[in-house]
Order: sequence, then structure tokens, then C-alpha cells
Amino acid sequence: MDNRILETLLQDSPLLGSLSLLLLTLILAYLVPLPQALDPRYYWQQLCHLLGAKTCKPTNSRFQQALAGTLAALLLIVPWWLILTLLPMLAYYPWFFEGLLLYISFIGVQVNRQARRIQGLLLTGEKETAKIQLQTITNADTHALSVIGISKATIEAQLTTPARTLITALCYFPLGGVVLVLLVRMINELAFCWPKQDPKYQFFAQSIYTLDKWLQWLPELIWQSLVALLYHQPMAISQAFVTRKQELPQILTLGARSLATSLGGPQMFSGQKVVRPKLVYGAEPYAATIDMAYRLTRRCQGFIMCFCCSLPLIWIALRLAAPA
Repeated sequence: MDNRILETLLQDSPLLGSLSLLLLTLILAYLVPLPQALDPRYYWQQLCHLLGAKTCKPTNSRFQQALAGTLAALLLIVPWWLILTLLPMLAYYPWFFEGLLLYISFIGVQVNRQARRIQGLLLTGEKETAKIQLQTITNADTHALSVIGISKATIEAQLTTPARTLITALCYFPLGGVVLVLLVRMINELAFCWPKQDPKYQFFAQSIYTLDKWLQWLPELIWQSLVALLYHQPMAISQAFVTRKQELPQILTLGARSLATSLGGPQMFSGQKVVRPKLVYGAEPYAATIDMAYRLTRRCQGFIMCFCCSLPLIWIALRLAAPA
């Protein structure tokens, strides 16, 4: 039996090595956050904002704006993606650079840590500092937000960020490895920096928004299904398959129901008020509601972590149980 276990481990060492690398980088992303000055994602977002400001001209025709947005997206993504994916191929220890790229892709899983900081600032009355901190996890304007608005935007970020960071990386890693994870994460970070809800980017970001919407369909479905199952809302899973135009992500409806609070409502983009539907399932959120959202998302993320950690053991058990 011992020989068979050893043979199985040797035979499946590439697969088990990939799973171990994925789990290690995921744990590091949770436990070892990067300060903003060392966060590559922060500089990538600044580059996206800079190029968007240079190339987005709302006075142009719709076609010109859409074409400019497509070319700008290609200019941002393709060169950087090729350079970063070549690093592991040229390195003597490719696993180190693959782990580094995975770690960068997982950085957004620390949204709960940032949300707790915002909650602490609100509890101590530091509303202006809370607005500055909120700018790192939302793409809407925050300068005119009240305490309720800050709390609402923070909770919405807690509910939506795991799908485009944690679940996206876990979904696309088995399909294409680090290369595909990096590409998809670059696309959805670009869509985050150029929000289609912003009137300025309405036509400019149309192509990147459509692509990101298709890429995020499965991660969002998995995330909202997990939240629905853990918080006893199974009907919400079937609603995700209904083809209809949704102005707000389904996960916000699930979150508002689970937290018995109110989400949605108008947002500010580029100094303009954008109307959104309001989801009223209870009282307006305050700082204490952020902690409730923290526990909700932490429970779901903990379930995912436990499942991922058990995958290598499940695989080995299945291989040993299979007939020789």
C-alpha cells in the first residue's frame, strides 16, 4: 500500500504541484497583504485611468468612442500580458514567477480587511479618511457620500469583489493555468477602472465590458450560488439562469436579503449622478452592517478555502480507490 501511495504521488506530481502552488499563493494573499506602494494592481489601475483620460473623448461619435476603447484596451493588455507570461518561461525557477503572478491575481481577496478599516474609521468619526480608503475598493465617486453611503458602497464591494478575484482565479486556473488567470484578471480590472455605468465610458468601454461580462458569468454564478445555499435562499440560484436584463448584480439582492438591509440606489461617476434601482430589504446600512457583511463573505470564503485544501486529498483518495 505504501508503494502504491508513493507511485501515485510521483505519477500525479505535476497536478499536485499546481494545486499546492495555487493553495499556497491563496493563503499568502489572505495572510500577507501588500501595502499600496508595493501593489502592482494599484499601478495597473493608475495606468488604466491615465490612458482612459487621454483616449476617451465623449464628444466623438459612438463608433469612434467604441473603436478608441477597443484599441486602448488592446494596447494596455496585450504587451503587458505577453511580457508577464514570458517571465516564467525564461526563468530558471518558473514556479516562483507563476506563484508571484497568482499572488498578484489574488490580491483583491483582502477586501474584507479594507472594509474593517473603513468600519473602524466610521466608528471613530473619521468620515473623510474613510472615503479615501473606500476609493481603493470601489470605482464610483466617494467625495459626497454620507455615512450611510460609505457603508453601502463598502458592503457592495464586499459582496461583488470575491467573484472577480477569488472565484475568477479558481475557475480559470484549471482551464489555462496562470497564463489564463492573468489575462482574465487584467480584463476585469480594466472593466473595473472603466465602468460602463460612468456616462463618460458608456460607449468607450463597451467592448471590454461585454467581454468581461461573458468571462465573469461563471464566477458570479458560483459565488451567488454559494451565498444562496449558505444563507438558505435556493430560489435565487434558479433566478440566475433566467435570461433578463439586470441593472444590479444578483449578488446584491442576495446580500441585501441576507443582511436585512438596503443596497443599490444612485451613484456618482465623474461628477454626474447615475440612477440605479434600490434594493430595500431592511433599514439603511451603517458601520455595524459592514461587520455583518464581513461575517457573511468570510463564511463563504472559508468554505471555498476548505474545499480547495481538500482537493489534493480527495484526488489522492480517488486514485488509490480506483482499480489497478
